[in-house]
Amino acid sequence: MSEWAVALTLATPVSTLAPLFSRPPRVLRALTPLLTGAGLVIFGLVVAVQPVAAVGLVVAGIGVATAVTHPQAVGFVSIFALTLVPVYAAPAAGPLVTHPSVLAAWLAAGGLLLLVYLGRDTVRLNVVDLAMAGFFGLFALAVLFESRERGEFITVVFTTLGPYLAMRLLVPRLDATWLPRAFATATLASLPFVLYEAITSINLFSSLEFNPVESAVWGEVQNRFGVQRGEGAFGQAISLSQFAGTAMLLALGAAVMTRQAAARRIWMLVIVAGAAMLALSYSRTGWLIFGSGVVIIALAVTTGQTRARLLWTLAAVVVLGGLVLYGSGLNESVLRLVNDDSLAGSNDFREILLRRALRGDGIAFFGLPDSPLGSGIDGAASSIDNAYLATAAEWGWAGMIGLIGVGLAVASVLWKLRGQPWALIPAVTLANFLGLFQVAINTQTKYWLWMLVGACAGAVVAHTPTTRRIRD
Repeated sequence: MSEWAVALTLATPVSTLAPLFSRPPRVLRALTPLLTGAGLVIFGLVVAVQPVAAVGLVVAGIGVATAVTHPQAVGFVSIFALTLVPVYAAPAAGPLVTHPSVLAAWLAAGGLLLLVYLGRDTVRLNVVDLAMAGFFGLFALAVLFESRERGEFITVVFTTLGPYLAMRLLVPRLDATWLPRAFATATLASLPFVLYEAITSINLFSSLEFNPVESAVWGEVQNRFGVQRGEGAFGQAISLSQFAGTAMLLALGAAVMTRQAAARRIWMLVIVAGAAMLALSYSRTGWLIFGSGVVIIALAVTTGQTRARLLWTLAAVVVLGGLVLYGSGLNESVLRLVNDDSLAGSNDFREILLRRALRGDGIAFFGLPDSPLGSGIDGAASSIDNAYLATAAEWGWAGMIGLIGVGLAVASVLWKLRGQPWALIPAVTLANFLGLFQVAINTQTKYWLWMLVGACAGAVVAHTPTTRRIRD
């Protein structure tokens, strides 16, 4: 199988499930026809009374079965759904937003945890796992001291733990290029929608505003330089740029590590596609992630010949991408992001936030129910465009310490894996943590960011000889 093909073979032999299908007791065998008939009757009643619920049960059953036998396929769906289902299209169930990406991640994690329960796999804790445990524990303190509601904490756990566990358990079973390929496929699927939005100024996903709460936050159109900013399914231009910058870094690293010229050219096309999405978002955050990530990859991932390959691959991408941007007329907009008077207000906003935070204004150790940290700067209650300060405002200094602790754990993984292909994942993740100084964690970013962190934890054990892997 080629390097580019997505690995969808079994992660574990079917014999892994043998304990589930051992010979049942004689009484149970005798009652099987009766139980089967009763189950069919009950399901028929559900179809007649609640057909939507019946469809949901069938889909859930198929999902569970697939998660057990093909967890990597469900994990792929969790990444692919990021670019096709906006967060405002996911229905709410109590405090939870049931986004398909998160549900698929939980299914994949559940299937893999079942294999662990059956004794067919093992889990060894590492520094990232411990950092995540500390993260949740420090966040829980805000609930204990009544600064945040229990439902808010449940939401954080639901949207964070599922994506984390899915990649934490899945990545050690896969080839090192699986995650870059999954992000590349999702990027190529998203590109046509972003291009259509740029040409027509119509976001096709805006008609999917099924969640009124999320729609009120992310349903508005953003503009910069007199042009509508691309959002795609991400509901926000910055989130789109973060995803595009991340996909570009993963593709760049994969291109450098492969020796196949044909595969390298495909990876370069993925980088150019991501650059087009990044340019159409008119956002600086994605460029910051990409630029810092290139430096980290050059210093901590590549060595010798691969470092030289990184330089000329990057040069080729810059030339090709420059021609595309020039031909489309986007080159001037990209250059304006570097120094434009209209962006001064955004820069001043972040400086004021930082000064307030350093004084401790609107921040308590265990958080505040309604922090004034970002209010009044531009005449209204504003979002806090810094994930660390936003976390401190809502979950206290303790919560911010937890988030920083996860970032430091990712950095330690990068140091441990430096010079190896698996080091690409923590390098890209660390670049994303640097980008969080420019934006809060929002829309689908709060899903795939933790997928990357989980992949870092999985990368720690992925290179050990005792780990089973799906290889091309």
